[in-house]
Amino acid sequence: MSNIKDKVYTPDHIVQEVLGEYAQYINKSSTILEPFRGGGAFYEPLKKLYGDVSWCEIDEGVDFFEHKGSYDWIVTNPPYSIFGKVLPKCLELADNNLLVIPVNKLLSSMPRLMDVKRAGCGIRQLHYLGSGRQLKFPFGFPVACVWIQRGWKGGIRDTYESRCLGAKRKKV
Repeated sequence: MSNIKDKVYTPDHIVQEVLGEYAQYINKSSTILEPFRGGGAFYEPLKKLYGDVSWCEIDEGVDFFEHKGSYDWIVTNPPYSIFGKVLPKCLELADNNLLVIPVNKLLSSMPRLMDVKRAGCGIRQLHYLGSGRQLKFPFGFPVACVWIQRGWKGGIRDTYESRCLGAKRKKV
């Protein structure tokens, strides 16, 4: 990976919030991939909860973009600078994708939204985690865990962590 700013590790409390929100939908027999394992923030708790979890990590010689397989779930905080390349690969490999991302990476890009549609998927839920600044990420954009599900045709549910209420407007 060429962009050092892409190494935005997910804080443990955010991992717990995400897993707390979605664990009810993931069953013990689900196949799970963490394609950008990094320091293991999602991988380790997923392994404890569900047992066998597959992973990729380019820094350890396991390239997600060369990965083959089929999974029930991908759960990750992907590198943002190459999100346009990450999203189609996630949609190819898994029926359910939980992606912790600045929401503008998906919602302000018609090509990304069409990637979702062309893959036969829909956005099932946006679980807002707060602003990047609130999460100690190096940006201020709103961050959510986006659940994209193959075959989903229902509406988009939006939920918010309580810290979102503390977001402050800039003084003009």
